[in-house]
Amino acid sequence: RIRFGEDIQKSALEIEATNIEKIIRQPNDPLIVEAWELTLDNLKGLVDSIRKTDTELLLLALPDKGQVENPEYGTAPQETLAKFAIDHEVPFLDLLPVMKRGTGGDRERLDLSFRDYSHPSPFGVKILAPEISEFIRMSFSLNKGAESAN
Repeated sequence: RIRFGEDIQKSALEIEATNIEKIIRQPNDPLIVEAWELTLDNLKGLVDSIRKTDTELLLLALPDKGQVENPEYGTAPQETLAKFAIDHEVPFLDLLPVMKRGTGGDRERLDLSFRDYSHPSPFGVKILAPEISEFIRMSFSLNKGAESAN
């Protein structure tokens, strides 16, 4: 309580929002660069490990609420993940345009779409799910089994 105050959850969310904003708006900050290096190294390890199995892999970029409501907010995380996906031949889906279309600039729909600054609500998931489903279907040819059965 000394560190976070009376409302620990609220303080934790505010710290998370501040960190997310820094990741998006200050991508060249030395701490952010270092964090991305560690994250991408770990992600590469996951990709390498998954590729040793018979498992399909897909990389998704979920938007931050600020990115959806403000076109000038920035897209550094999506750009970083897109480059990683290209470099490592991983199917990649950026969900920022999907959420922008799904909320249509309507403040109420935007507020209903997020539980907090960076996590979609059930309503937000309803916006994202059809696009994710279609991307999976197209990326992994899920109809192959059905076609060969005919």
